[in-house]
Amino acid sequence: LKSRHTQYASMFPAVTGNIIVFYFVGLWHGPELKYAVWGIYNGVILAVAVVFKPVCAKFYEKFPKLKGNFLWHGFQIVRTFFIVWLGYYFDCCQGVRGALMMMKRSVTEFHLSALGGEVMLELGMGRWDYVIAMVAIFLLGSVSLLQEDGVQIRQSLDRQCTAVRWLLLYGLIFFVIAFAVTGVEATEGFMYAVF
Repeated sequence: LKSRHTQYASMFPAVTGNIIVFYFVGLWHGPELKYAVWGIYNGVILAVAVVFKPVCAKFYEKFPKLKGNFLWHGFQIVRTFFIVWLGYYFDCCQGVRGALMMMKRSVTEFHLSALGGEVMLELGMGRWDYVIAMVAIFLLGSVSLLQEDGVQIRQSLDRQCTAVRWLLLYGLIFFVIAFAVTGVEATEGFMYAVF
C-alpha cells in the first residue's frame, strides 16, 4: 500500500504540471473561458495518461500479443483521434455551453448522410478544399505512422541524393504556399490573417 502511494506521489509533479501548462496554452489561444477549458481538457488527458502508464504496463504484461497487433494498434489510433477531436469542440464553438451542446447533438442527432454528398459542400468548403484537406491528412497520417514504426524522417531524407531531397522539400514548401489561403476559391487571403 505504501509503495502505491509513493508511486502516485511521484506522478504528482507531472500530473499537475500538464494541467497547469495546458491551462496557459489554452489562454495563449485566447482570453476566453472556452480556451481555458480546452487547455484543462488537454492537460487532464495527459495527466490521466501519466497515471495510467503503470496500469497499461501491467495490461501488456498480461496480454503481450496485443502490443504488435494490427487491429489493436488501429483501435488505439481511432481512440486517440476521438479524444483529441472532442477537444476541438471548444475551439470551434462560441463558448463552453455551445461546445457541450454540440457534443450532445453529435451523439443524439448524428446522421451518417451528413458526412457525404452535397451536405459537405454546404459547409463553405469547395471540392478543391476537400482535395487539399485529404492530401494534407494523407501526408500527415503517413508521416505519423512512419514515425511510430521508428522511421526517422529527417535521417531518411538526409540519405537521399541532393536532387531528390531538394525536390521533395521545395515541393512541400510550394504546396504550403500555394494552398495557404482558406481554399482555392478563397477571397479572404492567407488563412492565419483572420486570427
